[in-house]
Amino acid sequence: MFGIGPQELLIVGALVLLVFGPHGAAGMARELGRLVSGANRTFEEFKSELVPEKEIEEARRAVEEVRVEIVSAGHEGGEDSSRKKPSPREL
Repeated sequence: MFGIGPQELLIVGALVLLVFGPHGAAGMARELGRLVSGANRTFEEFKSELVPEKEIEEARRAVEEVRVEIVSAGHEGGEDSSRKKPSPREL
């Protein structure tokens, strides 16, 4: 995490306890948790506004329909039926 190892985190924690005391350190940890939670919530809201889940599902459905059409057109076109069917990742 940002190049900080467990020993450094332990030292920082001990310094925070020495400077602010147990009650101050607990309050700071609580506020940090609220900050991180709020940032997480804001990021998720932004992400959902950027690309709605409904649009993603519609795109997946359209891709699957096109894949099915391509595979069925290959069988109707008289291709060798012994050929391996392409997987979705190969298309």
